[in-house]
Amino acid sequence: MRVFKLYLLLLQRQWRTIALYVTVFLGVFLLIAVLNSGNGEYQAQQIRVVLRNEDDSEVSEVLSDALQERFVVEEGLGDTEMDEALFYQAGHVAIVIPEGFGDAFALGKGTLELRTQGNNAYGELVRRQCDQFLGLLAKGHQLQPEKSYAQLCEEIRAADTPVSVEMTSALSDSRSRMSTYCNFMSYVILTLMLTCIPLTISVLRAPDTQMRLSCAPLSGRSLMLQVLAGAGIFAIGLLAVLYAALTALCGVSTICSPSGLLMLLNGVLFTAASLAFALMIAFLISGHRKREKTEETVSALSNLLGLSFSFLGGAFVPQQLLSAPLQFIASFTPTYWFVRISDQLGSGVIDPSQLLTGYVALTLFALAFALSTAVIARRRMQRDALS
Repeated sequence: MRVFKLYLLLLQRQWRTIALYVTVFLGVFLLIAVLNSGNGEYQAQQIRVVLRNEDDSEVSEVLSDALQERFVVEEGLGDTEMDEALFYQAGHVAIVIPEGFGDAFALGKGTLELRTQGNNAYGELVRRQCDQFLGLLAKGHQLQPEKSYAQLCEEIRAADTPVSVEMTSALSDSRSRMSTYCNFMSYVILTLMLTCIPLTISVLRAPDTQMRLSCAPLSGRSLMLQVLAGAGIFAIGLLAVLYAALTALCGVSTICSPSGLLMLLNGVLFTAASLAFALMIAFLISGHRKREKTEETVSALSNLLGLSFSFLGGAFVPQQLLSAPLQFIASFTPTYWFVRISDQLGSGVIDPSQLLTGYVALTLFALAFALSTAVIARRRMQRDALS
């Protein structure tokens, strides 16, 4: 157990790095949670329409009433005033009902003049609303020509089905909060693994330390098992601390729910893959005589791989916003599958086949990295024995 204790002692010397990553991560997440605590609901933006009716017909009056029911309408402005209203955002859309619109509409040729300040979504929404209303009005007049446009408008209004949409923010729901937390947590786990484990193993693999260990009655296999045990204890402790903080944020009921237990399994598999990957990197870069060079290499790799894997995997940017080529490249990283499972569990729409695919992918990553680590470590041990 001498090497195991030495490993933990060397790891303990990096407590500042570990505490910094964990504290910053939890602090930032708590800050986000506090700032977004009151944003559980979204209110629709009222669209302001500037309207000028130059036509004296029943159709134009019906259309004007329909617009006033759907939007905030201001009437009676001239061309200059309408342009100023658009420029200063007093109105999102300007509509002019030209003279003779009613007669042209009866012939299927009526055209409205619609203006916006640049290309915005408000203009497209208002245009669609007008097209839909006028289309229903024309269809109703074609089927029931004996009815007036005002009567048809009442029937259209009665047929409208109000739609109630409830939107909640990502942090207002415990399950979504858990998903968001775990997505960011993947960066902390991967980066700390890539920082602490290679630095600790680099000290144990240094030539002077190897000479001292060679004098001890330890086989190479026993030494390797103790190193792996120390790395495993670090991974388990890190995961336990992060999930303890998650339990405090989301509550025991959320963590013990089916989604929470599946998320825990997701975290365990990702931590195992990150641990195996960090060990592989550690044995690849260990053995240098200059410790400063090793520390610089470890720092560069941990930042490069941690940030790139997290960005491509969707920890910082939603996977849906990434292009298809980037998503294809990201599928070769364990972070991608971890975040994919996390997002699905957070949404509440669970596809068992996709969950199983993600778990299998994380397991294969862990096995592949572990096998690569075993091969690299064996070759290093053989090389050390010959030297």
